[in-house]
Amino acid sequence: MRLRHGTAFIFLFSFLLTSCGGGGGSSAGGGANTTPPPPTPPQLKITTSSLPPVLAGQPYSFQLEGSGGVGALTWSSTGQLPAGLSISSSGLITGTLASPNTYILFIKLQDSGSPAQSVSTTFFILVPTPITILVATPMAPNRFVSFDFPPVVTGGTPPYTMTIAAGELPPGVTLSNNHISGTPTEAGVFSYTLQVTDSGADPIQQTASLETSMTVASRLQITSMTPPVGVQNRPYSFTLTAVNGTGPLQWSVKDLPAGLTLDPDSGIISGTPTAATVNPVDLSATVTDSSSPPAHSTTDLSLNITGLLQFTSTNLGNAVVGQFTFFNIPFSGGFRPVSAKLVSGSLPSGWVLGSDSISGESSQLGTYAFTLQLQDSASPPQTAQGSLTLNIVPKPPVITTTTLPRAVVNASYSAPLAATQGTPPYNWSIQSGSLPAGLMLDSTGLIHGTPTTLGTSTFTVLLTDSGSPAQTATQSFSLTVNASFLGRNDTIQTATPLSNGAFMASISPYDDPSASGADTDYYKLSANPGATVFIGIFAQQLNPPSPLDSVIEIVDSSGARLSICKDPAQAFLQPPAVLDPNPNDFNDSCINDDESPSTLDSSLQLQVPGSATSPLTFYLHVLDWSGRARPDMVYQIQVSGAN
Repeated sequence: MRLRHGTAFIFLFSFLLTSCGGGGGSSAGGGANTTPPPPTPPQLKITTSSLPPVLAGQPYSFQLEGSGGVGALTWSSTGQLPAGLSISSSGLITGTLASPNTYILFIKLQDSGSPAQSVSTTFFILVPTPITILVATPMAPNRFVSFDFPPVVTGGTPPYTMTIAAGELPPGVTLSNNHISGTPTEAGVFSYTLQVTDSGADPIQQTASLETSMTVASRLQITSMTPPVGVQNRPYSFTLTAVNGTGPLQWSVKDLPAGLTLDPDSGIISGTPTAATVNPVDLSATVTDSSSPPAHSTTDLSLNITGLLQFTSTNLGNAVVGQFTFFNIPFSGGFRPVSAKLVSGSLPSGWVLGSDSISGESSQLGTYAFTLQLQDSASPPQTAQGSLTLNIVPKPPVITTTTLPRAVVNASYSAPLAATQGTPPYNWSIQSGSLPAGLMLDSTGLIHGTPTTLGTSTFTVLLTDSGSPAQTATQSFSLTVNASFLGRNDTIQTATPLSNGAFMASISPYDDPSASGADTDYYKLSANPGATVFIGIFAQQLNPPSPLDSVIEIVDSSGARLSICKDPAQAFLQPPAVLDPNPNDFNDSCINDDESPSTLDSSLQLQVPGSATSPLTFYLHVLDWSGRARPDMVYQIQVSGAN
């Protein structure tokens, strides 16, 4: 009785706990119970990766495999199956494929879920071509004549394995590495069976056999193939050979090179060739035996007579320092290929010797002497030795002056020519054409004098440096002699337009002074955004020098000085100048008196702001710092970087 009352109490207590929300089964707000989502079904997959091959006409059966999904899995074809094949819903592919090909199957697998899962894929079934022996016997084998013949096989799965399954090959002939080859030593008919097995694995490995026979003849045949190379003026001998036939044999050869003869009984070509052949000579050799009727054999041979191997020069030439250079070794004759080796001396550092060439790049000037030995491929080989020199020279000179300032008739003129590289000092001369009357070019490169006639002269100057060997450079010029200097340019409004080049001018007459007591000239220029323009005034450096103490500034159309220039060289000196913290920036005032302490000439560099949308027009202002401007104060204007 106690047991029953205890059991009822426990049941009642459990019921009350459940009814009152014990165990957290309901929310604090008294909401409904939450049902968990159903589990995700396993992913459906086709696990078969490929289908096995099969031979044509052989029964085919293969079971496809899949995994995952829900319930029963069903297989089907989404396209038309190849003729002779079918697929069951369980994935069994059966049937027979009648002909060789690669067949395509479009397969689908679907499960029984709701919604149903499905996957598709593409399979291929290979049906190889039947293996077939097309040719198993060489054509017209001859006794004592070697041959090499690969049987011709098609179909199946290469590579093939070949064996002689029955019969035998002629004596001296073997089958090795899928080649029937050798030198038959007996004439007659030899029967054998060639068997070929391909590399296919079960169930598609194939084997084919062909019963055949090889007939070995015993006919007269020339066996000489390639006569050795002959060397001009060197004794030569080569024996023509033949097999079979009935002796004695008689030989004839057409078109033998000069100096060679044929012994018709022995077939020996011998003598001393007197000339090299430009190309190999084609010879027609014929042998006749003593049978009745006689047998004949004719073949074409090629004979090459090479010239004597010899060096043709002792100097390779000049190579520029720091520049890769390639030289062919200077030689003639010999039978290629030719190899070279160093016998004595040494090549420049960084240079290598090839089989018939020398190449490299050197950083040191100098002349290098060495001896090479050449050997050709004749049998026996020819050799030749030669001493060579190679000059490593400076970079060739370059004339940097490209234009000359205009001259004025009956006025002193001076224009120096400039160059770089090569080996200074340079020697200058007129190569062709002529200077204007009254002018001359001295050996230092200075064109000077007083022109006496108007007009334009064209001429070419020649620069010769002091190197050994000497190097040269040329440059063509035109020089115009005007009736007067550049016109009066007293104001911005009367400024003379200038472009790139060099121009001769004279300070305006002293009887028209400026307010400061020094006369002035103005020139109009323009330059594109981002352009860097150089303007220089050269008076002290003329020959003879002009007394002008030039000052230049760059201004706009209102006369206001621009601030787009770079510090002139004078500003970099201390003391007394104070260094600009950014001396290479184009942010300084555009004015300069002296270019350097050693000259009264002036120059400026300016840079047009890159943000501009059109060319900048500006004005060059030239004046005499001493305030004593005179018409004889001539000067040269040099401009670069402008439009």
